[in-house]
Amino acid sequence: MEIEQSRDLQWTKLALRNMQKVHKFYIKTANKEVADKIVDELFGSVKGLEHSSFIGQLEPSLKNLKKED
Repeated sequence: MEIEQSRDLQWTKLALRNMQKVHKFYIKTANKEVADKIVDELFGSVKGLEHSSFIGQLEPSLKNLKKED
């Protein structure tokens, strides 16, 4: 499975790398189908942010994160 950035949501490079790590972990501990399903569900779980960007909580640890190009 190729992990790529959504057109509507802006994912940080760190978040995408972490998603790849999650995917690789589940391939090793379960199988590719399970890994694909989990990553798809994780990406799908944030879809609501496209329409209601203020529904999530503010993450203090990301407050000073530099904006990526």
